[in-house]
Amino acid sequence: MIKVQALGGCCRKSQQNYENAVLAAKAFPFEIVVEHVTDPEAIMALGVLATPGIVVDGKIMAAGRISSVSQIVEMIQERATAVPPEQAAKPVPCTCGNDCECDDDCECGEECDCGDETCCSDGKK
Repeated sequence: MIKVQALGGCCRKSQQNYENAVLAAKAFPFEIVVEHVTDPEAIMALGVLATPGIVVDGKIMAAGRISSVSQIVEMIQERATAVPPEQAAKPVPCTCGNDCECDDDCECGEECDCGDETCCSDGKK
């Protein structure tokens, strides 16, 4: 099991960071616990001085910025040791919750977060 902590209070950026972490966790077929840490003392105890931030299994992976879903997937993969191929990340979902496959099914207008540069030329769904 991997533990992801999204750090930050109730501001829009911190909430988006947490939502991105939840979506990133869904890209894996194994258990990932996502925790939203909002207590300033708990955040400082982790060694983070600027939020929003991401901590994966106790290691600070980002601080002072929002991380995209695909960035958080990469953070989890980096921290996961010897992830078998069958447990590798699935396609990253769009921020609206749909699978990111750049087809006509997604009308949300959000930026594509799949990381495949060839899937859409304008970066939109």
